[in-house]
Amino acid sequence: MSGNPDTSWRKYLVTELANDPGDSTKYARMITDGQYKYIRYSYGQRPEQLFKIGNIPGERINLIANVEFIHIQNRLKRELKKWQNENGDPFDFRD
Repeated sequence: MSGNPDTSWRKYLVTELANDPGDSTKYARMITDGQYKYIRYSYGQRPEQLFKIGNIPGERINLIANVEFIHIQNRLKRELKKWQNENGDPFDFRD
């Protein structure tokens, strides 16, 4: 494929993150809108993460606790739950 394919039909991309090899009970999902990436883990010290894509290499700054980004976090979380319902995804996270 060459050039810039038309992806205007896709608003979000959802992925299942690889299970933790050290803990087979830990699961995660990620959703991105191309500008931000929201990650939700089944549990852990940081069960939620939010990154601005391309802002800082290596995703070193988690924006999840920054109130300036709460609307982005809520939107991506809502879209992730919607996607899960539409696709029968059994991953369950509680707020």
